[in-house]
Amino acid sequence: MRECLVGLALAQLALGNSVAAAAAEVRLASLLADQAADLQALSASLAMARGNLDAARRWAEGFVVNTTQPFLSWHQLPVLTAAWIEVAVGTPAGLQRSLALLHSTAQWARQQSCGWKVLECELLWALALQRLGEQLADPATCAEGQKLFADGVERALALGFRRLLLDLGAACPEVVHRWAEHYPALGRRVGTWLEWTTAAVAEQPPAAFEPAELQMPLLTSREREILVLLIEGKSNRQIGEKTHLSAYTVRNHLVHIYKKLGVSTRYGAVARCLKLKLGCPSASGGG
Repeated sequence: MRECLVGLALAQLALGNSVAAAAAEVRLASLLADQAADLQALSASLAMARGNLDAARRWAEGFVVNTTQPFLSWHQLPVLTAAWIEVAVGTPAGLQRSLALLHSTAQWARQQSCGWKVLECELLWALALQRLGEQLADPATCAEGQKLFADGVERALALGFRRLLLDLGAACPEVVHRWAEHYPALGRRVGTWLEWTTAAVAEQPPAAFEPAELQMPLLTSREREILVLLIEGKSNRQIGEKTHLSAYTVRNHLVHIYKKLGVSTRYGAVARCLKLKLGCPSASGGG
């Protein structure tokens, strides 16, 4: 069930259904009540996918590695999520940290004969080396990363790991593009392959859940604005910063919103919107 909800959240976000993604995250929170690191890792991953690298970076910087080795069958591993974020952000200190995280995780994956996690670590390691070489003006390190990435891409193409290459291309498009300039033949293979994959996804029928305007005349324009931020996963403090309201005023607005939606918690409000098959409410609606 954990894997289904993680996959559901990521898939809904990829389809542009932020409400459905948030609802899957809420359901996962109730399932992982005693596994806060896993839930926080998913939230950080969703933030990065939404383009909010600052929020993802803040989580990654505060992430503390658990001394217990991760269960490698999980799709979303906190230690690898932190490494993905550090590679995407690309600061020298963060890249060095990602190399350390990937080294220990790859060792564990090899011991457990988990080939797909080994490949994920190796490809991320190669991108981190490329970015670090560029940051430090070190051509040798950059070239080493490019060669390792080429080796990993060959294996990914042979094994059919489309999703991994798509995610790497989305996380570090400039780095992958510069790599392709040094390996044009392999770069063309990857480009053709990813274009085919993207086209295949685009040909799928529209999702059953399509965002729609929230039609709730009892909600004021301010309440609609706050509900948008709530659905996006913002905390009360962040909502206050965005709307220039005090924490006390935000709480009061939330109480009124919950009452009008017939719920008692922020999670209930998101779930209520999903149940009604409503997308992100427009803050410009009438009050």
